Amino acid sequence: SRPEIGASCAAHVKAAETLHQAHPGLRWITVAYPVWTSADDIAGFRKRLASTLPIGIDRGNAWFRHFAVRNPFTTIAIDPAGKELGRVEGDGAGLAALIDKLK
Repeated sequence: SRPEIGASCAAHVKAAETLHQAHPGLRWITVAYPVWTSADDIAGFRKRLASTLPIGIDRGNAWFRHFAVRNPFTTIAIDPAGKELGRVEGDGAGLAALIDKLK
């Protein structure tokens, strides 16, 4: 219903997939917001966007609250202790720079 948001989401997923393939040592997990996503939606999403990343649904909104996610397309780099190291929102244009920062 909102083509510009859909295009931004698709671009973010594509950028994440590309970087996931280039950096197999990094663990990537997609967390979906339950208001917008059901378990049935995930299969269609994965197929439509060729997503290979694991996808879970934040049923209690704990992750979204804890990391103050306000943009539905947000990638957050988290260290093993759970500390946020950086984030990229929107179309994912800054994902490569975020990954480079982690090295």
